[in-house]
Amino acid sequence: METIPAIQALSVEEKLLLAGEIWREASAAVGPISSETAALLDERIAAYRDRPQDVLTTEQVTENLRHLKERLVVRQK
Repeated sequence: METIPAIQALSVEEKLLLAGEIWREASAAVGPISSETAALLDERIAAYRDRPQDVLTTEQVTENLRHLKERLVVRQK
């Protein structure tokens, strides 16, 4: 946002469309994923399907990191 201030003026819908366009262009430039990466993704998807309850939400990860940061700050004092 600091680099391209005009982005702030966009609506949420426009920002999402822009993000999608940037993602498509960047991923096309990178090219296809390797067979090793595809296999790893397949393994991770299968693991999620087997045990979806083991997956943390973004909010849970953020909260865990906040608690860890608090513990580290206390420890440094």
